[in-house]
Amino acid sequence: MIVGVQTTVYLKPSTLKEKKLPLRWWNIITLIYLHLFSLKAIVALLLTRGGLGFWMQLTTFLRSSVATISADIYVLKRNKLHHLIQKMSHSFNRFTPEEKRSFKNRILRGSIILWFFMAMNFMVLVTNVYNMGMSRFLDVHFFSLRIRFVSPVTQYVVGGILLLVRQAIMWGTLSFMIMLYVFLCDNIKCSFRSFSMCMIDVFQNDESLNERYVEKLQRYYVYITNLVTQMDDIFSPAVFFWSSAFIFSVCIDITFDISLYSRMDMISFLASVQKLLLIFLAFLSIGISASLAIEEAHRCVPCFYELTASFDSSKSSSLSQAVQFFAMRLGTTRVSLTGWKFFDLSRGYMLTVFGILGSYIILVFQLNPEAMTAIITGQ
Repeated sequence: MIVGVQTTVYLKPSTLKEKKLPLRWWNIITLIYLHLFSLKAIVALLLTRGGLGFWMQLTTFLRSSVATISADIYVLKRNKLHHLIQKMSHSFNRFTPEEKRSFKNRILRGSIILWFFMAMNFMVLVTNVYNMGMSRFLDVHFFSLRIRFVSPVTQYVVGGILLLVRQAIMWGTLSFMIMLYVFLCDNIKCSFRSFSMCMIDVFQNDESLNERYVEKLQRYYVYITNLVTQMDDIFSPAVFFWSSAFIFSVCIDITFDISLYSRMDMISFLASVQKLLLIFLAFLSIGISASLAIEEAHRCVPCFYELTASFDSSKSSSLSQAVQFFAMRLGTTRVSLTGWKFFDLSRGYMLTVFGILGSYIILVFQLNPEAMTAIITGQ
């Protein structure tokens, strides 16, 4: 059958040799900047005397550390990541034209939404720098070194370049890693869906069904589950910090947005809201993409039992043994994407987190009735 012939294409290890990628100069510059920014955030966090400054520096440290950890994982595991992308690109060639088109459209929509929020963040950042003053902005980002420039024009040129570099490195690194994770999760989901279609084609054709095609189908399933395992080994620390930083940042930002709403100007309030929306979008895209991929994997087991419900075991003993072994493989293989082995990225976990955050928001509103009244009345 054509299905069996196509499956063998993805099971030859000689065609997927792991390539050693060199460490590029822009990787080194990115790592140096992110680690210096995180170190600066740690020092500022330790030097604060509590109060509002401490919590604001804590949110800055959380966001910078998430980008730093993402860049570290990309650089340290770039060879394994490149090998994983190679294997997934081979599985992508197996998709039908409709699946390829749907896959590309989802990735394109997600990229457009994410870059839209990044553009909003950049506009708000430019507004804050304008209100702060370029000299103050340069003083903060050059680690409090008093640098005398020749003219104000030079200050704005250097400040504009620094602003673009900061936006590209900080949010660009984080957005790239998040979109890459979503892209790989969506590829896994489509791979399991393609596997289900292969099972339907194999078991519904009774005339040419034999143990050889069942064994090839089993090897294809093992191939996809190995992709999930490799992806989990690469990204599980990053996903843990992404989720942890999301929870802490949202709690802190919501507390101060509600408590200080009456004393905040509109630009500061919008800046805080769009940061919350960007973090929320990142967490939502990670959680939904991972949970949908694993749900698609779990659908393979009932699909197999439905297809083999009327299977005639007396037709061939070797075929019956192959089907039984395949059933055991499907029933005992645990497919999951985790965050540093502490939790499964599933809908249950996401609903739990959203429930906790919702309860926390209600609690903050109850403790600040004046802020709740001001937000409702728009004052």
